[in-house]
Amino acid sequence: MAGFLTHTVFAKEVLKRINNEKLKKQIQLRMNLFILGAQGPDIFYYYFNFIFGRHKREYLQKIGSIMHTLKTGDFLKLGIEYALESADEKHKLDLITYMLGFMCHFHLDSSIHPYVCFCSKNGIYKEDGNLTKVSHQDIETSIDIIYFREKEGKSAQKTKLHKSFNTGSVPSVVFVFLNYALKNLFNLDISPKTIKKCMVHMRRAFVLLYDPFGLKNTILISLGVNIPKPFYTAREKTNIDWLNRKRKRWHHLEDRNEIYTQSVDELYKTALKNCSDLITAMYQKINKKQKLDGLFPNISYITNKPCKN
Repeated sequence: MAGFLTHTVFAKEVLKRINNEKLKKQIQLRMNLFILGAQGPDIFYYYFNFIFGRHKREYLQKIGSIMHTLKTGDFLKLGIEYALESADEKHKLDLITYMLGFMCHFHLDSSIHPYVCFCSKNGIYKEDGNLTKVSHQDIETSIDIIYFREKEGKSAQKTKLHKSFNTGSVPSVVFVFLNYALKNLFNLDISPKTIKKCMVHMRRAFVLLYDPFGLKNTILISLGVNIPKPFYTAREKTNIDWLNRKRKRWHHLEDRNEIYTQSVDELYKTALKNCSDLITAMYQKINKKQKLDGLFPNISYITNKPCKN
């Protein structure tokens, strides 16, 4: 998967490619919501309660995993249809903005994640061409650091992620829809209040993990604490080809004969085109008052293969 910053940068690039100026303007008025939508199901990984929350946290994390692997297209289609049926124009635009962000998350994850899975299991190529073991989290955060520096000209370590969105301004239609979708697609009853808490806890985590001078990082490592993401170090390890820019061979985890040499840059560009094309095709159908059938296949965010039942 990609991390918070890469998803944010990607969503902004998708927005630039939207050729519907009226829609683009409405999204720009709701950037907070668009960026939050671009975090997709990851919001469910952040719920935390020190006293009574362990089982609930594990349950919500499982929901996040389910949404990455099951009925993925059905969810996106349902969100757009739910929005279009709203009699309230503001609610309609709010939910469409959130769902377009969610589509960005889907396309970037499904494109890049097979590469990340290969590297986290088999190792990632160093500059000298040899493989070295790294964690899934190391890959995500390093991609974040590199892309945020190259595309935004900013330091990930010195960026206050919690200022990217404000959970207090998230409209109720988002929580109501997520509750509706989880119930209807997965038979899961998660209250709008709990869903909002997940978003609030994600923002709080970013406040706690803000570490511009690396002091928290040093202290936690010395205490043997497993550092959560996104805890950005000053720089990525420079002896590793994190983005596979030397185009070394890697394979899909489900089929060793499915060989690739694409760099993360190429996978990113593919996702950018696919997401932009989908939004264009979707609005062509909406403007012609046609059904959205066929636009949203159920593809796993993890494998980029059809979802398994």
